[in-house]
Amino acid sequence: MFLLLFQGVLWSQEDVKIIKNKFRTDTEVGFKEAWKSIRAGDKFYREGKGTYDLARDHYLYAHQYNPDNAALNYKIGVCYLYTDDKYEAINYLHRAYELDPGVSGDIHFLLGEAFHLVLEFDNAIEQYNAHKEQLEEEELLEYTDLLTKRLTECQHGRTL
Repeated sequence: MFLLLFQGVLWSQEDVKIIKNKFRTDTEVGFKEAWKSIRAGDKFYREGKGTYDLARDHYLYAHQYNPDNAALNYKIGVCYLYTDDKYEAINYLHRAYELDPGVSGDIHFLLGEAFHLVLEFDNAIEQYNAHKEQLEEEELLEYTDLLTKRLTECQHGRTL
């Protein structure tokens, strides 16, 4: 059981960097405060799931300055996924994917988890399969058990 939990943590711990030059917009007003919020949010984000709610608050403040940054939307989505509002997780993760499909290698897996948790099994299956297709052969062998388990859970959930 520990190995299955550890595998899920590996995917959720991808550290997507918010690059200062890509975060800055044409509007200078508010940038300095927003960037400070990102740095504070990153500190809490690196501490792990127990502090994702604090990271999310900082990221949401920065989001007011630039809502079109894929990495920021990704991180907010991850924070929501592992805290309280899975529907918001879907919104932010989907927005991150729309802005940059390559924002993170685990974006489909995380979307699958979010859909899975809100009982939208067809969407979850679609996202898990999209994640499975993008894995390298070596990674697929490593994570096939977890993906098979999640897909089976969705099939049973859909049946129920």
